Amino acid sequence: MMALLQKYLAIIFSLFLIGCGSSSSTSNTTKNINNMATNIHLQKNSILIPSYFYDNDLWEKVGDNLSIISPNNGFSESKHYLEISKNHNTLGYIYTKYTNRNLNEIKDEIKNYINYYPNIKGFFFDEVNNSKDALNYYKEIYNYVKNKGDYFITLNPGTSVDNSFFNIADLIIVYEGSDENRSINSCIRDKTAIIVYDKNKTQMQNIIKNSNCNYYYITDDTSPNPYDTLPTYWQNEQIEVNNSISYFNLDLKRDIYIWSSGFKNNNKYISDILATQKIDTSILSIPYDANKTKVEEFLKKHKTTILIGDNKWIYEDERSKIDDKLNFLNQFKNYYIHLDIEPHTLDDLKDDRDKYLQMYIDMLEYIHSNYPKYQIDISIPTFYDIKYVTKMAKYVNNIYLMAYEYKNIDNLINRVNKYKSLKDKIIVAFNAKDYPRKNALFNDIKEFSIKSGYSKIAIHSLRYFLKLN
Repeated sequence: MMALLQKYLAIIFSLFLIGCGSSSSTSNTTKNINNMATNIHLQKNSILIPSYFYDNDLWEKVGDNLSIISPNNGFSESKHYLEISKNHNTLGYIYTKYTNRNLNEIKDEIKNYINYYPNIKGFFFDEVNNSKDALNYYKEIYNYVKNKGDYFITLNPGTSVDNSFFNIADLIIVYEGSDENRSINSCIRDKTAIIVYDKNKTQMQNIIKNSNCNYYYITDDTSPNPYDTLPTYWQNEQIEVNNSISYFNLDLKRDIYIWSSGFKNNNKYISDILATQKIDTSILSIPYDANKTKVEEFLKKHKTTILIGDNKWIYEDERSKIDDKLNFLNQFKNYYIHLDIEPHTLDDLKDDRDKYLQMYIDMLEYIHSNYPKYQIDISIPTFYDIKYVTKMAKYVNNIYLMAYEYKNIDNLINRVNKYKSLKDKIIVAFNAKDYPRKNALFNDIKEFSIKSGYSKIAIHSLRYFLKLN
């Protein structure tokens, strides 16, 4: 990986040439190594090792962790690495020189790896250009590899990339270096990994605890070649990673509010975000001037509830406006609606809360009775009395609790548990506006979900989410 390793890899290559005459044995402790590529999928937090070493004692410690082999700064025939690839989950190293390397040369190297190392699980493409202009270059590589088989493709730009890159990789190294803070906050999408060097055991534990990556490699080895051995705390790192939980690996239903301002982005841009954030349902407010084709294409591709509402709709003499809006929505053939109606914002609610909440319930009953084909979701604050929310639940599919401005997760759990009898319908919405960074938002959602057992969450909103680093 990386230019700094090239001269060291050449030295390693000269060493293993000595052993090419006889096949080197590796550990028999590795297990579940499949002869077919690749059966490697992102399910739990794992380790990806830049295993740029030759020593069999080190390889014995690698076990069945995913590891990168680079016989000679890329492909070369080696009986030693052939044996390694039979007993370990290995990716073949290929540098791309930031798109300056000829694609045919790269394809030949891919083919050589597959022919000589038939047990290889995939490829690690290094020196990746993170510019959107480079996307087609790496897309061609991705398609070439996938046409050869279900190989696991890792790209290493060593920094953040546009969401579109995640369509052409199984894993992306979004940070490589020695900055602890950057490594913690780099994994803000699914299918991400970090490689961090020059970190002691405490720093390693802190990074794993506070980040949300799918794959990790952290070492106390240092430059100029931080990947020529395993970390001194190797056993502890494996335990830490195995016990860690990434936000993206949690079994959550994730929804997101998309207001008119957020929907002004093009559909492809929004779709890439929804995919990398593992969003299940979009709660969409359709702009008045929206292009009908754009809306229809979005609704066709994504599970969506359409956000509508006016606080005045709770008044009985406003029913005709509800009728007009729902009849207008018929053209989109999407019968999921989310009511943005907040009687708690009315000036005199405190004076007659019971009256207004009952009017809100009567409105829900009207829509439910007169438009049975529509499934209704609602958003409410966390201070509504359970007796009223229980009545609301009779007419709606989901109840989104607006869990905004909570500084303490335990306090939020106590408030949400007030509605525990309705848990199957409850979705807890977090406001991105309350957080300085995406990773802080993810960690709060993760803590809430693990402690409370609630598995359905929402993020408000796409616009504010995109403003977070």
